[in-house]
Amino acid sequence: GVRTLAGDAHAMPFQDETLDAVAFAFVLLWVKDPARALSEAWRVLRPGGAVLVLVEPDLCSRTDEPDTGLGRAIVRAVERSGGHPDAGRRVADWLRDASFRAEIRSSPAQWAAITNPAEAEHELAFLRERAGLTESKVHAIAALEREAALAGRRRVLLPLYYGMGIKG
Repeated sequence: GVRTLAGDAHAMPFQDETLDAVAFAFVLLWVKDPARALSEAWRVLRPGGAVLVLVEPDLCSRTDEPDTGLGRAIVRAVERSGGHPDAGRRVADWLRDASFRAEIRSSPAQWAAITNPAEAEHELAFLRERAGLTESKVHAIAALEREAALAGRRRVLLPLYYGMGIKG
């Protein structure tokens, strides 16, 4: 069976070499020390076990059209939260540094059209909480997002990385 657990990636509550797989999805983006989290995955994996990187974005390479400032504000917010907005492009190196045999790919470059202004609401809520922006700046970004979405001009290109590391 599959067991899921929410906890600290830096201190997994498992004995050494007891798991066949560890999965991360949007985790390395947020942890304070991705190398330590991957070293911890190495510790709990059996030889031949796999760390699965289901998705990690590269927010620093995000392209927004039109540029409403939302992408840059998200990068600042992730940095202010102690995260790594460039996690996607760095994950292969982090895996190799933790001694994994890494196989990482990126998603094909595809623009995502945003036609519903509500699609940006969770990102705007995150900015209110963590970006250090004034409320007037958040309102200005929200107005630009709404206008572009309703006009059918809003789209985002966000590189996503996925793959795995095998414990040799």
